[in-house]
Amino acid sequence: MLSAKFAQQVIAVDAQSRLLTDLKANLAQNDCMEKVTFQLALIGSKSGVFSDPKKLTAASHYGAPPPMVSMNDLCEFQQTDRIDFLKIDIEGSEFDLFSINTQWLERVGKIAMEVHQDYGELDAIIGVLKAWGFKIWIQDKKGLFVDTLEDSTGYLYASRAHEGC
Repeated sequence: MLSAKFAQQVIAVDAQSRLLTDLKANLAQNDCMEKVTFQLALIGSKSGVFSDPKKLTAASHYGAPPPMVSMNDLCEFQQTDRIDFLKIDIEGSEFDLFSINTQWLERVGKIAMEVHQDYGELDAIIGVLKAWGFKIWIQDKKGLFVDTLEDSTGYLYASRAHEGC
């Protein structure tokens, strides 16, 4: 909701249809609906919690099966040429998202992402982002900026070198 208050346009993507319903109600209550486009989709379907269909259907806000979509397809469908800020919280699917077809990264300025190392190697994502010209910061669960994650989860922040943090 905070992003809808400050951004010109927000594309909200989630694999749980009832979560999108709750988000719509919250945005309507806070008079922010006109800036948000909603997309039911599972991005990065080959890794993460929701790569297991049983876990997906057992999710707290599951309501309808989501289509599996790539970021390239999403950008094309939403007619998005530029993503100033991309927030990624996809429960381990980030490793599939960054494994192939990463052309969409040329459209992105900044990224904030939760990382679930139980589903892949953080260094693989870092390598992809650096290859696309991003500078990387890693934060552990305690909020400390670190060189590597010791825990299974943490956060990655990325920004194009010319855009700062």
